[in-house]
Amino acid sequence: MRKISEKEMVILKKIKLQKGLWLGIFLMIGIITGAVTENIGICLPLGICFGVVIELILNKY
Repeated sequence: MRKISEKEMVILKKIKLQKGLWLGIFLMIGIITGAVTENIGICLPLGICFGVVIELILNKY
């Protein structure tokens, strides 16, 4: 088994620090749904809420 180099540790830390993937995905879904249904005032906040909830569930806060 080989030892993890310092460069690889930096990359792993950056990957772990990246958050907001699901928030971004649901934000896009909310924008698209709002544009299609012409009701962006409801779909955008719902997309943000769903994204935050999924982020919190997956990160186990």
